[in-house]
Amino acid sequence: MIRLSAALLLVGIGLSPARAASGCEVPFTKMIPDVTVTGQIYAVSGKSCGIGVAESVGGAQSHQITRRPSNGKVEIRGFAIYYTSRPGFVGNDSFSYVRHSLDSRTNRPITLPVNIDVTVAAR
Repeated sequence: MIRLSAALLLVGIGLSPARAASGCEVPFTKMIPDVTVTGQIYAVSGKSCGIGVAESVGGAQSHQITRRPSNGKVEIRGFAIYYTSRPGFVGNDSFSYVRHSLDSRTNRPITLPVNIDVTVAAR
């Protein structure tokens, strides 16, 4: 049984002026250990858009891509995950990753699986 009071975490990065200008938006996503949640990215075709995994509550021990997108690429750079669509692609895409962290109360390892739905626009 999951104890939500100890297990609820947030991941994502705020929309800074530089990100707004680049057309990259990453709303915050609530994460629950061992429950796959769905997050969202809004990106511009051919431009890189990143999720700051280490910036989230609880930090991150490691993370890995578990499902690759069909219309672009996703890569890990340090403690961030970046999605870039194929040049010219406009539409919907998705990928998945898992974050390994420590529970902030018990210091025990937890797994946080995430599906990311990506909306890619021309601009």
